Formats: sequence, structure tokens, C-alpha cells
Amino acid sequence: MLGGRVKTLHPAVHGGILARDTEQDRREMEANNFKFVDVVVCNLYPFRATIAKPNCTEEAAIENIDIGGVTLLRAAAKNHARVTVLCDPADYQHFLDKETSVIWTSKYALQA
Repeated sequence: MLGGRVKTLHPAVHGGILARDTEQDRREMEANNFKFVDVVVCNLYPFRATIAKPNCTEEAAIENIDIGGVTLLRAAAKNHARVTVLCDPADYQHFLDKETSVIWTSKYALQA
């Protein structure tokens, strides 16, 4: 949509991330046929690397401003009690090794 500018900004996506583990939220999710999201893995566009290039155009800089990715990360961090958020590839293996305790999910959320 809009040349790729709108990919993830949708209530079904963000509802699945932001839904809490409450009866009311479960009812709303079911009523809207939304699915719960348990893990968000997101790497942002390389904005700093893009603008550091001597030949970077304003258009290239603008297109490397990540909107959806930041929104996904913030939503997951806000609900880190239920959703694990990963934004650093260095954490992937640690997570896959089942490090999902509250201490680690809080650490991951702080990075986001």
C-alpha cells in the first residue's frame, strides 16, 4: 500500500501485540477475529548508515525513516509482560535457547 509505506499499521497486527492477558481483551480479540502475537522480531531500516553516505539524497533518507518497525517494537515493549520483543540479531540465539524468563523479556524490551 502506498508504494510500500504502509505494511504493518493495522489493528489486527497491533491488537495482537498490545492485547493483555485479560478476559476483556480476549473477548475483544475473539470478536474481531484477531490472533494474539507472542513474539515480535524487527530490525529497523539502516537510517544512520543511509544518511552517512556522501551521495545520500533527501529521498533516500526519507524512505529510510522506519515508521512501522518502530511502532511494532514500541507496542511489543509496552506489552513485554506477554510479548517477547527482539530487535538485536545478537539476541536471536539466546532467545531460541529458551531464554524467555521475565528478566530476559524485560531486557529485550529495554533494548527496543
